[in-house]
Amino acid sequence: MRIALLLTAIITLCSGCGNTKADYDKLSLNSRVETLINPAQKKVQDWPAYVAFDNNMRIISNTNALNAIGLMDRMVVNVNAMPLQVPEELSTEEMLKIIKEVDHEVQNFYSEVDRNELHEHVVQRHIRDILKAYDDLNKEINATAVQKM
Repeated sequence: MRIALLLTAIITLCSGCGNTKADYDKLSLNSRVETLINPAQKKVQDWPAYVAFDNNMRIISNTNALNAIGLMDRMVVNVNAMPLQVPEELSTEEMLKIIKEVDHEVQNFYSEVDRNELHEHVVQRHIRDILKAYDDLNKEINATAVQKM
């Protein structure tokens, strides 16, 4: 009888641990964002707001969506500075339009998500939208850098 009770307790503990890992995995974003090609990488080195925003996105996409709440203020500052600091060789109307889209998504996140948000799916939805706009920005940076080579 004791052995059956002990086995039941062990199985319950092990299955509980598995659920915790699965719940954590649900928070990870697993998103793919276009990486910058060599000419584009060189051009963004002189764009501090982009570099800072890129660092924020790397932190968020390598951890989980809830970590983004702590980076809200930094993201807003960085994305607001982006259009003011675009390197001349990357400054096109399309680039500025995409930067506005990134700004729009960050502003939505900032205004709709409370710092004490506990519903990870709410944060995840906003971060996925930001990452999609960021992916579009990187694609445009690559395209513009190649055109201006």
